[in-house]
Amino acid sequence: MRKKIFTIFITVSVVSVLLAAFAVIFLMSDFMISKEPMLLSQIIKDEGLFYFVSLFIPALIGLLLIAVLLSIFISANVSNNIISSIGNIIVNFQRNLNREEGEDLEVFEEFQPFIKIFEFQNSEIKLQMEQLKEANNRRSEFTANVSHELKTPLVSINGYAEMIESGMAKEGDIKKFAGIIKQQGDVLLGLINEIIELSKLEDYDYSPEFEKISLRNIILKSFERLFFVADRKDIRLSVEGEAEIEGNESLLTELFYNLIENSIKYGRVGGRTEVIIRPSTTNASIIFKDNGQGIPEEDQGRVFERFFRVDKSHSKQIEGTGLGLAIVKHVVEIHKGDIRLKSELGKGTEIEVALPINREQK
Repeated sequence: MRKKIFTIFITVSVVSVLLAAFAVIFLMSDFMISKEPMLLSQIIKDEGLFYFVSLFIPALIGLLLIAVLLSIFISANVSNNIISSIGNIIVNFQRNLNREEGEDLEVFEEFQPFIKIFEFQNSEIKLQMEQLKEANNRRSEFTANVSHELKTPLVSINGYAEMIESGMAKEGDIKKFAGIIKQQGDVLLGLINEIIELSKLEDYDYSPEFEKISLRNIILKSFERLFFVADRKDIRLSVEGEAEIEGNESLLTELFYNLIENSIKYGRVGGRTEVIIRPSTTNASIIFKDNGQGIPEEDQGRVFERFFRVDKSHSKQIEGTGLGLAIVKHVVEIHKGDIRLKSELGKGTEIEVALPINREQK
């Protein structure tokens, strides 16, 4: 109904304007043709012109009056609708204020768009707050872990150094104590190096260079570095398959070294560590398998966290910084790859790293 009235109003207004324009043009044409200005008495003497003017002016005034009345009517109608809507909003808002706690609020139609926008922005803010809280918790935990890991070797170094300095150490023990101090110094140096490495990998601006490299060659070099560690536990090392990918050799060396070293450290005496390379058209899968002690199911989701140790009492007997697998995860992410872990307590662990053959493929 409102649309029809508005259409009539527009039509009447347009007709009024057109008629007024037509009249002006008609009169002006007579004035333009005439060489002398026409007086009102001359217009009255001209019966045809007088007849036209006498009919047109009342009609034009009538049309304008109708347009004005329609404008007043539409304005009043629209105003009433606006006032009615505002009244409904106030009533519904008051009704929601009077509801008991826990009852669902009545969402009226006028607020729907605003409520949706508010809910979306609210969810975004909550997500960002949770991410900031999680990042802050990780930072606090990391600081606490670093402090603890640094403190342990420093206490040992300080204790043995004091014994030597005070003369409490027997002459035969000095060499032994010096060896312990050096060993703990190496642990400290290794921890600092890995903290620096991890910080570098977590830097968003870090962009390593990539080149075509052989995965088998990197694994064989890692075997050479870890040969004596594996030999002490009589662990057999083997590699099967080959693939070439675009990657950073230094980072991949660290990745493979850490995974093989972990497999040896937590492997059983007389066990084995196998590395299997399976290339496909787009990816290369590198599988690290051992028959060691395995990882409890509840801990498998946390092994790539910084400083996390599966069995803290047992892990303290094994040298390590607790950052190796965190570095592994970051190296895989930098190469746009994936890492998966399967393990069964008492039977062993299998870690699969999938890396794209070409960097642009993922």
